[in-house]
Amino acid sequence: MTDILLIDSDTKHADALAAELCEQGLVAKANGQLPALASLSQHQCVVILDEIVEPHLTHIASSVPTIVLTRSGSIAAAVTFIKRGAADYLPLPLDTAQILAAIERATTNPSVIQRPQLADFPMIGSSPAMQQLKANIAKAGPTDSTVLILGQSGTGKELVARALHAASARAAAPLVSINCATIPPNLIEAELFGLEQFESGAHAHRGLIEAAEGGTLFLDEVAELPPAAQARLLRVLKGENRRVGSSATEPANVRVIAATHRNLSDLTELGQFRQDLFYRLNVVCFEIVPLHQRKEDVHEIALWLLERTSKRLNKTGLSFAKEALQALVEYHWPGNVRELENALERAVILSDNNSEITQALLAIQPIPKPAPAPLDAGADPDQTSLEDYFVRFVTDNQDNFTETELAEKLGISRKSLWERRQRLNIPRRRTRKHDHIINRDDLDTHAVEIVRTLQGAGFEAYLVGGCVRDLLCNKKPKDFDVATSAKPIEVKALFRRSRLIGRRFPIAHVRSGRELIEVSTFRQAQHDDIETNEHGLIMKDTAYGTAVDDAFRRDFTINALYYDVESHEIIDYVGGIEDIVNKRLRFIGDPADRLAEDPVRMLRAIRFAAKLGFRIDDNIMALVDDTAERLDAIPGARLFDEFLKLFLSGYGEAAWQLLSATPLAHSLFPSCDPSSKMVRAAMRNTDQRIAADQPVTPGFLIAVLLWADFAARSSEANPENKAGLVYDIASDTLAVQQQHIAIPRRFSTFAREVWQLQPRLIARQPKNIRRILSHKRFRAAFDFLCLRGAEDEKLAELGRWWETLQTLDSDEQQAMIDALPTTGKRPATASPATPHRSPELQALSGGIEAPSQLLQIQQKISQVQKQRGFPSFIAVEGPIGVGKTTLARRIADTCHYPLMLEPATENPFLDRFYQEGKQHALPTQLFFLLHRARQAADMPNSDLLQASLVTDFLIEKDELFARLTLDDEEFGLYQQIQKSLQLNPPTPNLVIYLQAPADVLLQRIEQRGLAFEKGIDADYLHALTESYTEFFYYYDKAPLLVVNASEIDFANNDDHFAALLGQIIKMEGARQFFNPNPVLL
Repeated sequence: MTDILLIDSDTKHADALAAELCEQGLVAKANGQLPALASLSQHQCVVILDEIVEPHLTHIASSVPTIVLTRSGSIAAAVTFIKRGAADYLPLPLDTAQILAAIERATTNPSVIQRPQLADFPMIGSSPAMQQLKANIAKAGPTDSTVLILGQSGTGKELVARALHAASARAAAPLVSINCATIPPNLIEAELFGLEQFESGAHAHRGLIEAAEGGTLFLDEVAELPPAAQARLLRVLKGENRRVGSSATEPANVRVIAATHRNLSDLTELGQFRQDLFYRLNVVCFEIVPLHQRKEDVHEIALWLLERTSKRLNKTGLSFAKEALQALVEYHWPGNVRELENALERAVILSDNNSEITQALLAIQPIPKPAPAPLDAGADPDQTSLEDYFVRFVTDNQDNFTETELAEKLGISRKSLWERRQRLNIPRRRTRKHDHIINRDDLDTHAVEIVRTLQGAGFEAYLVGGCVRDLLCNKKPKDFDVATSAKPIEVKALFRRSRLIGRRFPIAHVRSGRELIEVSTFRQAQHDDIETNEHGLIMKDTAYGTAVDDAFRRDFTINALYYDVESHEIIDYVGGIEDIVNKRLRFIGDPADRLAEDPVRMLRAIRFAAKLGFRIDDNIMALVDDTAERLDAIPGARLFDEFLKLFLSGYGEAAWQLLSATPLAHSLFPSCDPSSKMVRAAMRNTDQRIAADQPVTPGFLIAVLLWADFAARSSEANPENKAGLVYDIASDTLAVQQQHIAIPRRFSTFAREVWQLQPRLIARQPKNIRRILSHKRFRAAFDFLCLRGAEDEKLAELGRWWETLQTLDSDEQQAMIDALPTTGKRPATASPATPHRSPELQALSGGIEAPSQLLQIQQKISQVQKQRGFPSFIAVEGPIGVGKTTLARRIADTCHYPLMLEPATENPFLDRFYQEGKQHALPTQLFFLLHRARQAADMPNSDLLQASLVTDFLIEKDELFARLTLDDEEFGLYQQIQKSLQLNPPTPNLVIYLQAPADVLLQRIEQRGLAFEKGIDADYLHALTESYTEFFYYYDKAPLLVVNASEIDFANNDDHFAALLGQIIKMEGARQFFNPNPVLL
């Protein structure tokens, strides 16, 4: 009789069906739940409900014919169950005839998959190592435990995996194998875990994990998995799988067997393999002994392979010659069994039937033991190769010698030492937490959070470079940088408030709170993706690599230190800690090559030496003359950035002392005397102000460094016209310097004003004293005069007079002023009808000086409009309080353009947002967004010649506020609504960006006293102005006119407004800057 087991959670239905089958002469038993899988094979057929059998179908179908019942089935589900081994698939309800027919088909023609047997995978060998391996396979095979197989290439790791699968309960299910080293890193995740269908049309792809459902997944060379795939594999080992591009997680019923020829423990120590994944893989570990260490198996394996190969190649009567057998045993077999198999196949092909296989046919030659080089008196005389000696020497001495000393004793470079360590799996020991002085409390919380986010996403990430170096030197880091295995585009996808920058070295800037953290990707030292010019200067570098590659790609050893925020470890690949202890500054690699790649590294060496008190390596200083010439090829803006780091970080005097002893000082400031006492004093004073947390400006140092050139040019000028030429002389002086370092205009103007005030401070005209005291640059000009007084007693006396004047009250000051000697009648000045105007204003306003200047500008605008050369669509932007609405109104009135304004006063949530913030952020932003949709629809098409418009907003900028005020969930909702609105506004012909400091904005907001603005505070304005600055720094969709609006009154000052219009008329290029008062630039 046929024995049937019915399994259904509805026990009444199961009992009724069992009774019907018993009436038909069958032995049927009902059960409400799945019994032990091992007991199912006692039955001839199993009828089971789909929701019960789903996770176990492959196991059950492999041991007994299985019929699946379903209450809500589909054709797709039926196909899936049949593919997984079900004998039949029947929908409920069903009649007795249906189930009887299905049982007859299943038991008459069983579809149970034939399980491979352990005997199908012979493990040839009688050595103790092989006997132990076979015993371990028999024990671990029947379990579902993860197995890690270690062994050299060719030892038979895949054969062991197949044997384990054959010995398991999953033997009837598929064994899916993949070599992780053969699939490109960018494809491995989709290949393993599957790919969800994207909107772009890419088809869904079933991954190998899904293909191995119910069976075994064999990951050969698992050490080559990229970090992101390692993180995903952790989820699979927990029984979950998520396709790439999908948010849904599916159960994964697979057994994982992994294999590698590399030492995963060492790779984990090096940070190249996830520690948590290693522990999950290393449940049961088999290590296959290489063939040369089990000589007794060689003969046995060779005979078995000879028989199999002869049969496959139709050769008969083959045997081994005696010397061939001896050669097989003595040969060291670096390729293990695979090499033996290939050697035998070659010999069988070349041999004749009924002949002996000789050593010549095998083409193998035992390698004699080499005589080791006498590198050390204690070397082992029984060593078999130079590599063995290298391994022994390094492992025995690495605790006693530094890396430099090890390399010197071995007669190789430090880089060669590192490369051999990598190839021979001899990792450097990490410096652990008890070996360094870094305190977790000294770390930047924002940077630590970014590192943890990257690590949580499956990437390697560390704090790196200067922050680690400074903490080890007991100094407070200026900033905290992060290095990661994630590529820049992957970093940007992880962090909403991030931006990619850099043409030569693409990196990500991630904003966290008010902090801006630089996140760079590990880079390689040599790669085709590194582009250099004819001088060797790197022009572009997108060659990404590992943390080890990145360490050797960095410039100085002390900057190649990686701090793990979780383990509190410092990873040092290049001896940076050793150099910090010895206060030594060295390049990684050949100094000539590193300086050819980037000559600015010499300036960095000077800076680090000054900051840390380190000694620059002699090999670096020997190249300083050549490097000074190469600085001419460096962009001036980059050199200015290095100038700021050199002299405005609190150690400017030490940096100048080092710099002035080399040709580098002349390369940066050709007109400056390196031995100038005035420059040294200025550097010292700047360092003291920084130490006292007082404000400093680069403009003052620029004025000091270029003073000698400015003074020399002034002495050569015509004395009669000297006063009128001061501005031009200063401009000429600065223009010459701009050829070497690009000084921003606000700093060059600062220097010019300091110079212009010097003769006025010396002249002490009584009528000008009060104005000089109220001048914005008086204090800087006074300090400059005192510096000059250190070398001139007359100037020193003047300095003391001005110093005393500042300490008195108004009456006492007037008494000092009255006591000054008069210089006679002043020369005639220009008529009041034609007041003096600054050269800047004359230039910006086209030279128009008449009282009807604005009228003439308006007439000029009309002429330009007729020629269609004046912008037809102008957007005025800027933070709250800067005056953008006022300017937009006046431009619209002057140009007779339609006006469209931001509805700030109409937003019912705005005042509550400014007062309570977070609670009303989302409705505030959504109100503006929905109103923008209506405004965008009303905007004319800017491509039409007749279209004209002035607005006080830029729609592309709205997302800036959303990012600033909303959390991640709210911002996601904001983006969804924004996308559904399909905003497509026209692009302005000109964007005017008004900027002013936060304190100026707050003062203006308080003065105008609008009710809905009462809740605005300084912190919000600081964050807002920073976001505006960042947004318009990268804005490139339309021509941009940046206006310093700190002390500009476009509402009431016709001169200011006329000058701005004149600038618009003359504007050329994508970006220009405007300010009619040179003091404000």
